Amino acid sequence: MRKSVALMITLFFLLSSIYILNVILKYYEKHSSQAKPVYIGENSLIIKNTLQTFSKMSDQIKTSEDLQKIFTTVPLSSKEGKFRILYTIEPLFNKIDINTFFFKNKINPYIENYIDNILSYYQIKNPVLFKDLLLDTIDTDNKEREAYSEIILQNPYFQNGKIYNIKHLKQIEKHYYQITNDKNIFNIPWEKLVFFGNGQKHIIECNLLDKNVIKFLGLKYNNGITCKALQTAENNETIKNLNIIAYDENKSFWIKGEITYLINNQKQNIKIIYDIHNKKVISVESNPVY
Repeated sequence: MRKSVALMITLFFLLSSIYILNVILKYYEKHSSQAKPVYIGENSLIIKNTLQTFSKMSDQIKTSEDLQKIFTTVPLSSKEGKFRILYTIEPLFNKIDINTFFFKNKINPYIENYIDNILSYYQIKNPVLFKDLLLDTIDTDNKEREAYSEIILQNPYFQNGKIYNIKHLKQIEKHYYQITNDKNIFNIPWEKLVFFGNGQKHIIECNLLDKNVIKFLGLKYNNGITCKALQTAENNETIKNLNIIAYDENKSFWIKGEITYLINNQKQNIKIIYDIHNKKVISVESNPVY
């Protein structure tokens, strides 16, 4: 019975994704014959249809198996290839919220260990400075942990209080590089390892964990990545403290919908963070991809 339900979720999501892409494609084709260039200025069209899909989809997701069926990438293009779009849904609670590194004036030792392992693996020359840059960005004061660690003191337009997105993190990387000339910092695939949340404690879905996240968390496993494989005495303390569990329909769970489209050689990117338990939009970013 559960297999048939999971199949229905997959079909529903796939058909819904194709429907959204076709709505956008028809908009393009309707206006592409005009003499002036076509732009989809109304990104609200995409956002509205995506949120409607997410809301309907949320009601059907009851288990971790159900959840795994919705993560996919769907491409579509116009006949002449002038309009192309890529629609991706991925989980966020299978990574670490980098803003949990520092919460209520305390450093989370499990997150610090995670970041230490990442910086060590990528041979970062001054890991202490980079961690201080992260901490001085996440906290709300302007006090330097060490010289030049408060970027806002050198750049008054820099945002403090949390790390907002990957572009914000790249600003921190750039600042670190200017001080150290350490190019290794640009080799870290942060988007595969962290997301940019509100710093609150959340579940980490053990069936969806990437092997690199597991490695940097210091978890051990045998015979594939599953919740059961991770349930060992050696892992117990980390699992308990970071709330690494299977999907629970009664707990908050964030997903990211990302729509990237190319029209008249111009790229546009929309990112929607959505809580499928609370049916709540966490954030919407709509800006060009550079």
